[in-house]
Amino acid sequence: MLPTCPTKDIVNAYHSKLPTLSRVRMMGNARQKAISSFWKWVLTSKRSDGTPRAENADDARNWIASYFERASENDFLMGRISQTDRHAGWKCDLDFLLTEKGKKHVIEKTGGAS
Repeated sequence: MLPTCPTKDIVNAYHSKLPTLSRVRMMGNARQKAISSFWKWVLTSKRSDGTPRAENADDARNWIASYFERASENDFLMGRISQTDRHAGWKCDLDFLLTEKGKKHVIEKTGGAS
């Protein structure tokens, strides 16, 4: 059985590591489910070398904090590079970082362990 998802801790880590991105002000059902799904993914998925991303709640919290740190190093996600008209002015947010596309951007397009 997986540890209970610490939604507030995850949101706090997002705010702490990514202070220039939009703040979470509402916690609807869809966002709550997305955070819980991300938590489960961190605890059940494996890195590219086959090792678990996290084996317990503390590992998962630490991995998530490092994930948000890695996002801060990605110029596209942070809106620090010139973007096409379609993405003009775009910056990621918590919701994007929780998606498959967001995970791909952070894990595959930034440095560090996956």
